Amino acid sequence: MELTQANAVVMVILSIITTFGNFLVIYTMHRDPLKELRTIPNWLITNLAFSDLMLGLVVEPLWAVFHWVRGVYLYQVIAVVMHTAIAANFYTLTALSLERYTMLKTRGLTRSAFQHYRLVTSLAFIWFLSVGMAVLILIKPANVCTRTILPYMVGLPSTLILVILYMKIFIVIRNVYHKDFDQSLPSGDLPKMSINVSKMAARCVRKKELQIAKTIFTLLAVLVLLWSPTITAVTITSYCPKCKIDSATLNFMITVGFMNAAINPLIYAFQSQPFRNAVYFMLKGSA
Repeated sequence: MELTQANAVVMVILSIITTFGNFLVIYTMHRDPLKELRTIPNWLITNLAFSDLMLGLVVEPLWAVFHWVRGVYLYQVIAVVMHTAIAANFYTLTALSLERYTMLKTRGLTRSAFQHYRLVTSLAFIWFLSVGMAVLILIKPANVCTRTILPYMVGLPSTLILVILYMKIFIVIRNVYHKDFDQSLPSGDLPKMSINVSKMAARCVRKKELQIAKTIFTLLAVLVLLWSPTITAVTITSYCPKCKIDSATLNFMITVGFMNAAINPLIYAFQSQPFRNAVYFMLKGSA
């Protein structure tokens, strides 16, 4: 694949932005100055930031270097780390969605299901699967792995699971809290003020859970939107040798895919008030 100098420069810029943004997410989570961030969803989002950091620190710089230095081993390193990071992205978003669905479905009564030891197990399983998928590149021909790993072993199953989970999540958000409120009312008359307070409490809980679900959904939508063209194009050309895509178009699609790792920190910042508060507090404290 021909990589132009313009592509290489764009990759360097993306590497700087991606590394800075995702390092900021990880550092903010580590510091947690206001003691608001260390929740199960945020730990999983930190894992997502770590996989994006792999792209920014390793894949994107090496992809830029590939413009000047060609070699099979360099390409294999890029492919292995890239497949690992993208697979970890999909699997982490699946774990996030499953955690949200469990919390909403059980009204938070089974929080222990995702406590520390379960979280560690989930993260270990995510990285075991991600590394395992990527290592197949070193065992089988690269073209075979490219057309099977990301589309059929990572992207398609994860996307199907996520679609089903999100259908269930929004059904639960729409129905469960109204049902809980109705069932919580006593048979006798309830003072109007008490009814209003109960409605406000139910509305606040629903709004908070919906906001978290929207953040995860946005992360998923951006991931699928930006990486689907590359995965689809590579899969088609692998199965159809006569179907050619020029290098400029393929390089552009790959660059768009890498933008996902740079955009994710912005999604956290725009949709997470506790994250914005923590960053502001650290900046204010260092001033």
